[in-house]
Parts: sequence; structure tokens; C-alpha cells
Amino acid sequence: MTTPQSTACSGKRKREEGDDAFDGSVAVSASDAYLATASDVQLVLTGLVREAFGADGALTTADTCRGVFLHQLYASLGNKTSVDADVAHLLRVAKGLKVLHSTATIKGCRPVPTIDVEVLMPLATYLADIEHSSVTAPHAEGVRRFLDVASLHASKAQVLLSELVAAGSSFSSADVADVVKAGFLYRKTSLGTDVVYAFSHPRLRRHQQRVDAARAAMLALVKSTRGKEMSERALRKKLDTPLGFRFVALDALGLCVLEKMQSTRDVFYRIPAERP
Repeated sequence: MTTPQSTACSGKRKREEGDDAFDGSVAVSASDAYLATASDVQLVLTGLVREAFGADGALTTADTCRGVFLHQLYASLGNKTSVDADVAHLLRVAKGLKVLHSTATIKGCRPVPTIDVEVLMPLATYLADIEHSSVTAPHAEGVRRFLDVASLHASKAQVLLSELVAAGSSFSSADVADVVKAGFLYRKTSLGTDVVYAFSHPRLRRHQQRVDAARAAMLALVKSTRGKEMSERALRKKLDTPLGFRFVALDALGLCVLEKMQSTRDVFYRIPAERP
């Protein structure tokens, strides 16, 4: 038997099975050679979104935001530099993505770490959720005016208050407060006389909690074995989550709380050895 090879947190990996072209939210120009053939990032994003939230998934838009984590792309594709360049292109040139900030709690580890993570979702979906909220939210008028502001700053993860209420804009400080209440912005920090706001989503916290719980369940299954490793076949059978196995596995691999090992017989997941 050949020696198992680890693919956790380093090295370039092949495209995951089940990836497909992005779901139409990215405009592809025939003259743009970079996007003429769908990028690996687009393929992974589409596969994860479809499996967890689309026709193949058990979750609906009403349950959660359609968020995929940047570290999942790192785990799937391996080359962080390439992934970052691809994501930057999709954000600023193709304008097909929205990046949000969240906080992941790594349950099952001692002590329990909490780390900042970046969440990507199709820009069209994000804007559609704002538009829907502009009809249903208690402070709908401010949220409705926020739709134009969110489109203008689509490529940004955070924005200054002075940019939100720029001269000539109908969007006011009172509207900012309404959007914060609706869950699409949160106050992050002060910057001199200005304030930094981060873009968010009213269902992002619920989504993050669901992912944290699924990751903890996966870790518990692997830790319950004698060698603290489990075959992918066995793990797929025992893990019960509406997010789908691949979504949770890439999350755990991307956060480096699991390692993926390839042997001649099967694929195994194991708890990484503690580093001195």
C-alpha cells in the first residue's frame, strides 16, 4: 500500500467533483479571455451553492444566506494566490460576488477559538435579498434607498459612513440606522471622525451557527475513532447535515481542523497532529 498523502492546507488540488459554471450572476464577456472559460473559483462556488442551497440542497433562501467561505475555496483549489486573484477579479471586474465578514467558532477544540472569516455570495442574490427586505422590513424605506448604495459599493466588504452618505446622495444617517436594524450593515469601528461599517446579511449569523454545528459534529465523529481518523465513506454515512458533506468537509479542511489523506484503498479524514 502506498503512503497516504495529506492535502490539508497546502498544495494544489484538483477541481472537486460536482463543480459547474457559475449560476448566471457573473456576466461573461466574449472579449474577456480571463472569464471566457469559467474559472476554478466559479466552478467551486457554484457546486457548493447548488448542493447546499439549490435544487440539490435541503436549505432554502428563507433559511439562510447563500454564503460560501473563502477558506473553502482554499481547501478545494489549494493555490491561495490564484484563488485571491480570481476572487478579486470577480469582485471588481465581473461584479458577480459580494464579500461579507463573519466569525467562526471552532467547537470541539480546547480552548474554543473564534476567528474572522470571509463569506462570498452571488451579488445578484445579495441585492435581491435587500430588495425583498425593502418591502418586508419595519424600516423598509431606508433599506430601499440602501439598494443603490449597495450596488455602488458592491466590490467592498466594508465602507465608511462618509461614503454611505456622500454629497448628493439621498441616503442619510437615519437610513444607515435602519439598514443596521435590518441586518445588512453593522458598525465595525471608528476611524478618526468617521465610522467603518461592514456589509452583512440578516441571516448570516444563523448560517454561521449552522456551519459551526455541522463542523463540530464532523470533528466529533472523527475523534470518536481509535486512531482519530475515519474513511470518507463512513463519514458520509454518519454525518447528518442539510448543508451536504462536501460543504462541511471543505470548511473543516480550510480551517485546518481536519486533514484529508489519500490511500490506495480510500480517502480518510483525520485530526491533525498537535504542533509543538
